[in-house]
Amino acid sequence: MEEDVFNRLRSKLAIGIIAVFGTILALLITAFNLFLSYSNTQSSNDFIEELVDNGGVLYSSISKYDSKPVQKDLNNQQSGYKDFFSAYIDLQGNITEIISNFSNQDYADAKYASKLVKDILARHSMKGNYAVFGYRIINEPDGYLIIILDRKNDIEQQMNFAYISIAIFAITLLISYFIAWVFAMKAVKPVEESYIKQKQFIADASHELKTPIAVIGANIDAVETASHYGI
Repeated sequence: MEEDVFNRLRSKLAIGIIAVFGTILALLITAFNLFLSYSNTQSSNDFIEELVDNGGVLYSSISKYDSKPVQKDLNNQQSGYKDFFSAYIDLQGNITEIISNFSNQDYADAKYASKLVKDILARHSMKGNYAVFGYRIINEPDGYLIIILDRKNDIEQQMNFAYISIAIFAITLLISYFIAWVFAMKAVKPVEESYIKQKQFIADASHELKTPIAVIGANIDAVETASHYGI
């Protein structure tokens, strides 16, 4: 009976430790994932703003007047480089001039680009996200300048980090369970030993008191008997 009580106490203590640790760990992992998402989004927005300032062209330095456009290449190692599409479109949403096409051949097809532009225009929003793309639309005298940024790598990075975070959380929680159980065993052990010693003391004291009490009881019975017979 007592063993069950202490086992339940250990279990509750271990579960409490895991709950606190798991909550803190989950908050930290969530914060890291949110920070990564915010960082990628901010980086994409800054990149699009640079393209807007340069009329849909990526330049190799701050001033577009003394620099040449960056040669687009999927293997481009320039820090912060992202694949993008920019073009002028008329008021009906037809592409009139492609300024810079995607380097990724999966997106570079003219039909795909035209459909993508029309899908984005159908959202009736001048900026935002669509599928794996971020976009910005700027009013021009005879139509619009549209810039579409490929955010697929950023999204995949965030997803991979989320999966890794979940795996780390599960493994860490499993390890912490064994650590918490060991801690609970050590924390409860002194209480259990104290309880056992107290119980043993009471049992010993009870045994030691039985004989004197029995003698006192016998003497009282004898006195009462003698009084009854007038002895």
